[in-house]
Amino acid sequence: MVKKDNFFFIDSTNYSMANSRLYGYALCESNDDIDFLADEQLYSRTINGCFCAVQNLSEKLCISQDYYGCYGIFVFFEKDYFAISNSYLYLIENISCNYTLHLNEDFINHMLVTDNGAYAYVETAIDEIALLPRNVSILINKQTGLLSIYHKKRTDGTVLLESREALNIIDEWAYSWAQAIWNIFEEKKAFVQDLSGGMDSRLSLVLLLLANIDKSKVTIRALRDKLFTHAEDFEIAKSICEFFGISIDYVGINKNKKLSLKSVVDMSFYTKQCHSNIMHFKTEFSETPFFEITGFGGRLSEN
Repeated sequence: MVKKDNFFFIDSTNYSMANSRLYGYALCESNDDIDFLADEQLYSRTINGCFCAVQNLSEKLCISQDYYGCYGIFVFFEKDYFAISNSYLYLIENISCNYTLHLNEDFINHMLVTDNGAYAYVETAIDEIALLPRNVSILINKQTGLLSIYHKKRTDGTVLLESREALNIIDEWAYSWAQAIWNIFEEKKAFVQDLSGGMDSRLSLVLLLLANIDKSKVTIRALRDKLFTHAEDFEIAKSICEFFGISIDYVGINKNKKLSLKSVVDMSFYTKQCHSNIMHFKTEFSETPFFEITGFGGRLSEN
């Protein structure tokens, strides 16, 4: 089930029974989920990736998130009751039968006129539900049931692009991704890289090349239809692949299993509902796990 496999619902009545689990992926030194989730200071650390981590430790339950808050942690409070989920829609489903919820009309009007998604910091389409800031973790004392909010120290700042500090930041970012890609190839997992004429996919190709892996094991995928600028993009991608000696494929890995209509809708809505206007419905999957750097994120990042 899409909901059960990818999202959690934790409230003031069931927190002690929550399972420790990493939802999404994290870029860290350990490749072992068990070691990662056993770290009692995880809630205070700054880690890149796209994840929510639930840790049921001996004295407390911790809910942490990646540095950019990509998954999102949604919360509801009513007197002594609290409810938490990494899916806005899943949270509403679990609380709407017992609590009165009100539409946030300003937020909804804002969503209707934005191209891709909301720019709100903590507000959602329901007045009583808030999105936690990205530097926040949740701690629940298992003995008392008291919930507290931990604020990680923000390290955001501005540096001159041509400065040594800026170059070090870029290097650290690039080589962390290169290391992650190299680890994937070490485990002999299939890897697909989207490539077009755009800046985003070319930059991600640089990370792939930095990993210094066997380029013959990479599937480079480029769209070859006549929509938008895809025909021109394919020629650019083809010339880049020829320069680096990489084969190009416009099909990619065969996803040989169709998803049910319910799974297609659930996967998109439970993930994106509340903060995105672009659903990107996925209709099929591969029985053999593989990793993929897609071209769907660039435009969202630019906006």
